[in-house]
Amino acid sequence: MTLTQADLERARDRLRGAVRETPCATSFALGRRHGGEVRLKLENVQVTGSFKARGAGNLLRRLVEIDPDVRVVAASAGNHAQGVALHAGSLGLSAKIVMPVNAPVVKVSATRAAGAEAVLFGTSYDEAYEEAKRIEEEEGATFIHPFDDPYVIAGQATVAMEILAQFPEVRRIVVPVGGAGLLAGTVLAVKSYAPHVEVVAVESLAAPSLSASLEAGAPT
Repeated sequence: MTLTQADLERARDRLRGAVRETPCATSFALGRRHGGEVRLKLENVQVTGSFKARGAGNLLRRLVEIDPDVRVVAASAGNHAQGVALHAGSLGLSAKIVMPVNAPVVKVSATRAAGAEAVLFGTSYDEAYEEAKRIEEEEGATFIHPFDDPYVIAGQATVAMEILAQFPEVRRIVVPVGGAGLLAGTVLAVKSYAPHVEVVAVESLAAPSLSASLEAGAPT
């Protein structure tokens, strides 16, 4: 599936009222340090404290359009779990989330409080992911990927769509990258609505998956 501007606008419409439009607040300290106006997109005040709620919400609402009784499973160390649990609960869906046994207790509790079944398995995300994929096959559930899904990416794109509306003078958007769902959504939104804006990806030196993938020419 190739995402289009229309897909981004449908994602925005699906999420209206289901997630918060978060502030784009000026940081005077960073502005003084870097010699310009710097704003912070405050996704920490999102409904689950993370932008992950956007992608999960868009995908789940798309699935419900196809099958109102869809059953879902996901793997997460915390933020994606809460997003899936929140939206599944609001849509009346059965959700099973596999989380590592060392996942933060507060995130496990929040996932369960939203109505999802939290299954603790393994000591890493990779182990939880493999268990979730086993459940998907065994139970005939639909797997909700945290980043590698076009509807998840379209949901994350709404972060950048809000930035462009709130701060039309923006010239550069700096994006943290892990799995790259937020980055992909940001690039799509920027190239659709404001192609003059530069997008800069920032990754951890300890886990440079984007750099390695670009060098290899394939996801690595």
